[in-house]
Amino acid sequence: MKIHVKSIYQKLFMIGLVVMVTMLGIFTYMQARSQQYTLLRKGYEDSLSDVLDNIERDLKDVRKTMQFIAGNPVLQKIFLHKYASDLKANNEVEENLELSFWYQVTSPNSFIDDLKVLSATPIGSYGNFISYDENIENYAWFLKLQDTKEPLLYMQDNQLYYAYPILEKNSLHLTGVINAKLDSAKLIEELENSSGEKGWQLFVNQEKLGEKILHVDTLELVKTSDLYPITLKYHVEISLIEINLVTMLIVIILSNSIIVILFLYYRRVISKNHEQMMSEEKKQEELKLTALKAQINPHFLYNIMSMINWKAKYSGQKEISEIAVELSNFYRTALNKGEEMITIGEELSNIESYIKLKQKLVETPFTYEIICPEIYRNDKILGFILQPIVENGILHGIGSLEKGGHLKIEVTSQGDELFLIVSDNGKGMAHPEELYTLPTKGYGIKNVHQRIALKYGNQYGVSLKSNEDGTKVVIHLTR
Repeated sequence: MKIHVKSIYQKLFMIGLVVMVTMLGIFTYMQARSQQYTLLRKGYEDSLSDVLDNIERDLKDVRKTMQFIAGNPVLQKIFLHKYASDLKANNEVEENLELSFWYQVTSPNSFIDDLKVLSATPIGSYGNFISYDENIENYAWFLKLQDTKEPLLYMQDNQLYYAYPILEKNSLHLTGVINAKLDSAKLIEELENSSGEKGWQLFVNQEKLGEKILHVDTLELVKTSDLYPITLKYHVEISLIEINLVTMLIVIILSNSIIVILFLYYRRVISKNHEQMMSEEKKQEELKLTALKAQINPHFLYNIMSMINWKAKYSGQKEISEIAVELSNFYRTALNKGEEMITIGEELSNIESYIKLKQKLVETPFTYEIICPEIYRNDKILGFILQPIVENGILHGIGSLEKGGHLKIEVTSQGDELFLIVSDNGKGMAHPEELYTLPTKGYGIKNVHQRIALKYGNQYGVSLKSNEDGTKVVIHLTR
């Protein structure tokens, strides 16, 4: 009898243990499944936000361009009927606006596909882009623009447009409008490239601009812009781990053994998912870096520099005109279209513009010379490596002299070894290694040294010598 009771207790204990182990296995599965789902969703939501940020950034560039056009004094005079003749107005338009208009609609970097500048009152046609449309007050978008006086993004005939109001100076009176047809295909192509295998839908003012549909069960993620009437939806196919009946049977039969198997299995799944998320985050960081480079839009900067140069010449300010030209050249070569490598000739042109600007800024005058044989000028090197060294030479070298400061830049070689030497006749430094830590407004010398070592190898980089006669910095590269 005792044996029978003991046997019953043992069976009940085993049944209880199996039930407990089974419940523990199910709980472990559900936790891992929930964690995987949360990680995946967070990654896709971050990706969705980044893509929408890129679209907003493209539209901001378009708005800056239109704002620049709207503020042009020639355009303002035309819309206020201040020209004595159409011939005079046409000449001013051709000289100051027409080339900029053509650039915006033909440049491969521009999102503007077509551009029209329309007057709110009857005027003639000036150039290829400025005119009066007698039906303008019948357009719904114009009426809304007239009411809000704010830039308007709208859809018409499945095309995307951006309308920008031209207001009379010192008032809110609408004198005209810049109406730009945007390159919807280019926008959709960028969206397609950035979305990868995900499905998507893009809406403007609740009208569908484009979509990519996945014919499977998907999770829908939605993000609406805070700046524009744009909504972007992602449709993501997520394959979650399913425990089938066979697995459940194994859990029940193998009890504790299966716990170990499930633990290892879920650990592997979570590790794999973590690797996928890390890969996704790396791609997102690369996209953010690309977007950052794109944000430094040189075209808008060059337009501003061109306007400053034109106005300076017009008013007889020769020095301001020279500063605008040198600043434009400095940023053009510094940005280098986002490329890492640059020719020695371009790097020297960049640093010469920087030196000329510095000569106008510092109180103590100084001279400079650049020596570079023609055979080196087309050699490719890392871009923007001279500026931090020259800046330190001016600020902490010849900047300490009352007069007679001189800066020398020389390019030479020994076999395949290339040397860019920057020297000054300043008072020198007792501890020249401090040059690696001196603050600059751009990259420091230490940063230049690290970039060179990463690109060419640890045997290359920046070295320096300093004494009471001055400081010499040597940039060592290979051809």
